Amino acid sequence: MEKKIPRISSALCRHIVEVPQEIFSCSGIVIWGKRIKSLVFTTDIAIIRNCNADAVLAVYPFTPQQVISDTLIAASYIPVFCGVGGGTTGGHRCVMLARDAEALGAMGVVLNAPIPNDVVDNIRKVIDIPIVCTVLNERTDIAARLEAGAQILNVSAASRTPEVVAHIRNNFPDVPIIATGGPTGESIARTIAAGANAISYTPPTTNELFRELMDKYRGEDYRSAGGCYSAPGRDNSGRVWQGPLSLPAVPVSPSQRGNDVPVKSKSPVSKPSEGTCPSRARPSPLLPVFSACGTGFLPACGQPFPAFSPFRILSRIRI
Repeated sequence: MEKKIPRISSALCRHIVEVPQEIFSCSGIVIWGKRIKSLVFTTDIAIIRNCNADAVLAVYPFTPQQVISDTLIAASYIPVFCGVGGGTTGGHRCVMLARDAEALGAMGVVLNAPIPNDVVDNIRKVIDIPIVCTVLNERTDIAARLEAGAQILNVSAASRTPEVVAHIRNNFPDVPIIATGGPTGESIARTIAAGANAISYTPPTTNELFRELMDKYRGEDYRSAGGCYSAPGRDNSGRVWQGPLSLPAVPVSPSQRGNDVPVKSKSPVSKPSEGTCPSRARPSPLLPVFSACGTGFLPACGQPFPAFSPFRILSRIRI
């Protein structure tokens, strides 16, 4: 019988990056009692905070820096495997980076393929967290890597990843293997069938994720249904109003409005009494609120902010 899995979401958190379903079929790697099946391959904090991966593979094409590792670990609510060099960065510096990564709270350290075995051995003597060594092809001496102190292999062989994984699995049936799954569900399934225990997943870029949202925001259907509006409200006397509900709103003359674009009200309105907020004086389906740069309180003098001030940026949100 297929298990029924309850799924809980919310209006603000339902838009997340989800790893492909095929990854859930792998065995996973248990580290300190936690099973890791999926690792999101990114250093983008926004994606790390909004994905369903089990861990983060934080490897990037620059010299590793402690401040980057610290920031990623502090921002992430899932375990982080930190890249500590092995290519351009090596030797004693690599050992110190690994030591610092452990002190900052990393679950493991990731070493690049060119790392010498003697450096792996030195790192093993300094840290207690798992060492992940990257493998690019079948020519890597896996036995020497394991003897030096590697505990997990990270196979990254592009389109040949399933073949390299299968080669390692045939010779080392018990070694834990993380592998790149490729761009499709089929390639991920092939990699798992070859013997990978966990899959590293490269998520869409922020630009790709934003493209879909921006296309939605630009659509007329979204705006007419009560989406974001860029201009303040206007009563039937022609005055533009700004200000939060907690304070009396201040009328803005046409000369003070700058480039504000008037928005026609979708319901009849009555002229508010002097010194009161129009949203209190009349029923309205729209609530004027500030949407940028702080709480949006008006100055003590009671005069509106200049046209160039970010506090003049308002949105109209349907309630």
